[in-house]
Amino acid sequence: MDWIYIAAVLTTLLGSVPVIIIYKMSSMRLLKGDITAISKDDIPPEQCAVLSQGYEFAKKYGFEFQAYVTRPPVIHGQPWGMYGALYLHRETNTSVLIYVEPMKHPVFEWRMSLVTPCMVDVADENAHALSSVHTPISKGKFHPCYKVTLNGSEFNKTAPPKDYDLHDAVTPFPEEQWEFHKKLLKSEKNENLKSCVNNGDEKKYSSYDDEKNSTYVEKNSIHEADHDNRFYDMKQDEALKAHESVFFQGLVETGILKQSSEGVYHLPAKLCLHIWNRNRVIQGTLLSRKAKEVKPSVQVSDPSESQYVSYQTYKKIQQSNSRTWLSKTIILLVTVLFFSFAFGLSFSWDFLWMLLLVLFIHEGGHLLGMWLFGYKDLKVLFIPFMGALATGRKDKISAWQEALILLFGPAPGYIAAVALLCSGITGFDSWLFDLAILSLTLNLINLLPFIPMDGGRIVNLALFNRLPGFQLILNLVSIAAFISAWLYWNEHVAMVLAAILLISLPNILKERIFLKHLFKHNAHKSGKGVRELIKILNSHKAWNKLIPQKQWQLLDSLSYRVQHANAGFVSSISIFIIWISIIVLPPLFSCLLSFVVMLLIS
Repeated sequence: MDWIYIAAVLTTLLGSVPVIIIYKMSSMRLLKGDITAISKDDIPPEQCAVLSQGYEFAKKYGFEFQAYVTRPPVIHGQPWGMYGALYLHRETNTSVLIYVEPMKHPVFEWRMSLVTPCMVDVADENAHALSSVHTPISKGKFHPCYKVTLNGSEFNKTAPPKDYDLHDAVTPFPEEQWEFHKKLLKSEKNENLKSCVNNGDEKKYSSYDDEKNSTYVEKNSIHEADHDNRFYDMKQDEALKAHESVFFQGLVETGILKQSSEGVYHLPAKLCLHIWNRNRVIQGTLLSRKAKEVKPSVQVSDPSESQYVSYQTYKKIQQSNSRTWLSKTIILLVTVLFFSFAFGLSFSWDFLWMLLLVLFIHEGGHLLGMWLFGYKDLKVLFIPFMGALATGRKDKISAWQEALILLFGPAPGYIAAVALLCSGITGFDSWLFDLAILSLTLNLINLLPFIPMDGGRIVNLALFNRLPGFQLILNLVSIAAFISAWLYWNEHVAMVLAAILLISLPNILKERIFLKHLFKHNAHKSGKGVRELIKILNSHKAWNKLIPQKQWQLLDSLSYRVQHANAGFVSSISIFIIWISIIVLPPLFSCLLSFVVMLLIS
């Protein structure tokens, strides 16, 4: 039965992940827009800092700057859309769009789209029909098409827009994407596909010259007079349309995106599943490549500043993903139903409603504490076979506030249960007695000094916040305690908690390394902000080996720990004493009060 329980828990947890992701994807409102040229002053400083990396790459490979560009947000509610820069590689006539990744990616801070206009012979039965969104470059038997190289695109396997030949380099390194694109152009040496370097007559179409090592040459020379401003403006406009077609408009034209209202689109659920699967494969490939070969594409003068900008973008995207109260309520009700079904298989319905009431009171206490201290995006989730979880978001919070929020959960239910039982009004054969026993048991267990219980987090907060080594010991002791509870009392929940802690041990060890480094530089004493923490972390060689997403997840936890480590000795001891008092005083006081009442009666 133990293994059946484990399988049920894991299946529920793992199965809920794709369901939630697909629901979030299908509920996104996608907005139509255009990529347009802007001035550098219109770009926020944080995006400029990331684009400077792309500029160094472009300069290194001979790309000529054309314009800064922007696009409105693709997803409704995003804090910003796309900011980028348009470049031209004159030898290959390739338009290069380097843009800041709007949705935070685990590998890329900025991405690159490569588009080369080509001429296709319409006599070729495999040639695409001319797209209506682009003006023909010439008349006759040749029509324009576009060779495109993307990187890690979730839509690459879907139907491409007309006149677009899409390829995906799937590499974490922009140098390799550029080499991929050059090889792609080099392979098109036949008469059906000729590289176009001008919008004039057919005699000026370029062809690949095998003897010049990836250099494109014209059959007839182009005079300097041909390169006037009108020519470049037209080419720039065409390039912007091509990049927008690859970025969004092509998905509309091919019917991949479904229209919800004027200018608003959504992804069908079936396509969301396909995109999620492909994105999972792509990210796995990119992460494995990144881990095997740390090869930064650009050496910037101040990497900590760029990392700070990326972290701020990551936080803004987190904030923009906040849900409405209606959606939170729906998610709460759905998780309660799954939770009820899971526990209803093993326990009576009388026990189930009492369990739900105890958990609601417990998590409601946490939510009340978060609300009092200004948390945002508050929500409660019920986890089948496990329990419930209250979450919220706030960047800065003191150790005292965190301790009170942790105590607001178990303390009310525990104190009320002790009072009811010691008063004797519940009797020994009533639902109120059963409710009091259940509330006492669950909340007392929750107050025990084991991670991830509230009591364990309070002890960690009070005693071990500045001692990363002891924090690790506390986690190991917690694992041993849960394994013992499973073996001696056959507690399945304890077994699952032990497994979760064992899986998280590598991250705990990694966090311990960086915490020691931060404390060594007195980050907790000087009240340093995130920007300063990143500068200190950059002096540790292991930090820059992590991919951005891992860095930001760790930075969330490290910033939280450093804030709490700033608490003084008196505050830490006071938190510890309050925790002990919450456990010990209610039963002592109740027993003493009962004894006094009995003396008075007698």
